[in-house]
Amino acid sequence: MSSFKEKVSNNKNEIIKVFIAIMIPIIGVTLMLAINGVNIFELSIINEQCNDELFYYKQIEGILSYGHPKGYWGFNESHAMYGNFAAWNPTILLPQLLFARIFGLSDISPFFVNIFVFSVAFLIFTLMTKPSIKQLIMVGLTFLSYSMATRYLLSVMPESNVAALFFIYCSLLYNYRKTGSNKVIMASYVILALLTMMRGYYAVFSLLSIALFIEKRDKKKAVAQIIITIVSAIIFLLVNKYFTAAYFEPIVHFDWIRNPSLIPIYINSGINTTIYFIKEALKFNAMRGSFYICYLVLGIILLVKTLKERKLVHVGIMACWVVLMLAMWLIYTPVEGSRHLMDIELVGILFLPLLINKIWLEAAIIVISVLLTWCSKDTFYTDLPIRDNGFIEEINSQELHEKMPLSENPWDNTVIWVYSLNHNELYNLPVGFGINCCLEEYIINNIDSLKAKYIAVSKGTELENIIDFGVYDIIADYGNIIIYRIR
Repeated sequence: MSSFKEKVSNNKNEIIKVFIAIMIPIIGVTLMLAINGVNIFELSIINEQCNDELFYYKQIEGILSYGHPKGYWGFNESHAMYGNFAAWNPTILLPQLLFARIFGLSDISPFFVNIFVFSVAFLIFTLMTKPSIKQLIMVGLTFLSYSMATRYLLSVMPESNVAALFFIYCSLLYNYRKTGSNKVIMASYVILALLTMMRGYYAVFSLLSIALFIEKRDKKKAVAQIIITIVSAIIFLLVNKYFTAAYFEPIVHFDWIRNPSLIPIYINSGINTTIYFIKEALKFNAMRGSFYICYLVLGIILLVKTLKERKLVHVGIMACWVVLMLAMWLIYTPVEGSRHLMDIELVGILFLPLLINKIWLEAAIIVISVLLTWCSKDTFYTDLPIRDNGFIEEINSQELHEKMPLSENPWDNTVIWVYSLNHNELYNLPVGFGINCCLEEYIINNIDSLKAKYIAVSKGTELENIIDFGVYDIIADYGNIIIYRIR
């Protein structure tokens, strides 16, 4: 009888944990919306501040309708060697694209995709790590304390899905360390390969897997991990080389490999920039500094644990931590690199309640996260894309698909977007069109030899006067934008 009651009690606990896990991202979004006094249907990607949102959204739109964008995405009229994608590896579009293919795409549908994917990630985390209800609640509170985790749920940027996949990967490794399950490790191979193809630096986390395999004396799995990681990294590099457009300047830097004397210069610059952002974050002015602070705090905690327990897997974690910090200074810039650390540190602090059974430390992490993220005055990262119905109605009233028919020539399906122009006004471009972001100087210097068929400029600018002086047809004139056909 007592055994039966025990089973019932255990089943109830499992159901409660599954419910809590699935609800954590939903509670996070509900909390953020409540604080801002809006509901999710009062938001719209079209009113997002970040212009990267436009690039991701419109590329997904073009893939859904035609299999690929019909115009060239790029910068200063650059374009991919093969295909028409922008400067970012197109594999990061896969999660949003998969769900959009099934359920459709709208100006709020990416939010629901992100919430669903992270709820699934929390469910897998719960099933793989088997936390107690108390531990799961602490994990949930940690997630809620880190506002950027919730903010990126309300976005079409890939950060949320990348973080969710990494959360799943770490959950699988945690389970494998406890159970040695072959099925679990096979799943981890797939997840890490996908992450590496999306963002190449995730290959470094193969060090963590390899450390686990060595700990369990399983050389075959270690060799398999090395091979899979190398293949995934090669695919990432090939996709970046042949299927992405050149940015204004290189997005990643490898000149220090050819000239090692640059390494201390880059590291010194990275340290100085990091310190600057940390100082600004302590004044609540820079969310980027918050990313660095959380990453450093996480590193200190992991270092103490590594020195105390001296286990190979902890050495692997610390190696990943150090390599990634250096990578963000050497390969990326400290400004751009901070955002890449965000997903990693989020997953790191989510695992602390399982790795370190110290309630005071977990509470301190939560307080630090709340102060640095929820209290930040960095509106670029904190403001929600509140729907402006008047603006959306105005841009949607333009029948641009009739005035800008698609052609077999990709340049005929390309609009030059002057970098100073409000990007939100381009969401109504015909489906499939490519947007080539160009600096004003480039346009002025190449005005008579531009390849794109259309150009969008802001009213009242020097560039408008130059363009308007020519014999170019006005395709659309609305808001603060004029679209010209220039050939």
